[in-house]
Amino acid sequence: MHGYVYIDLDHSKQFSYNEGNTDQSGTELLTFAFYSGDFNNDASGVNSLGQSITGNNRANINPPSFTAPAEAGTYRIRFKVDWNSVDPGGQLAANGTATGANGILANGGAILDATLRVTGTNTGITGAENGNGEARYYDLSGRRLNAAPARGVYITGNRKVVK
Repeated sequence: MHGYVYIDLDHSKQFSYNEGNTDQSGTELLTFAFYSGDFNNDASGVNSLGQSITGNNRANINPPSFTAPAEAGTYRIRFKVDWNSVDPGGQLAANGTATGANGILANGGAILDATLRVTGTNTGITGAENGNGEARYYDLSGRRLNAAPARGVYITGNRKVVK
């Protein structure tokens, strides 16, 4: 299965995406673990960074990190687990159902919507690097971290990063 993350950046109550295109730049699909661009051929594809993926490496649920919106506001964020589908509503089977062969439900996929609040409040965290030129990392409470976390949300270089 593959992980996908969408954010309704324009508050339209819909998530934009480019069906059949591995380049999702300019859409509201901000990160994905795998997409081939072809429902019938998933032998190879790419992730949202454009990195080629083949073989057993295709079964990766964790998408690459991405930058959350900088503009303060409340956004709808969608987390989707699916196989080789950028459709925010989930992969439909050839018979048009979610429960048919390779449909999102037949594959054990799921969709979760949540609210993302970007406060725009100044964190008071300044400087992306320490005196040695190494990056600084902070949790969302402003506490300094020794390194970037493997997963989660953190701050570096005056921006929030989601991994």
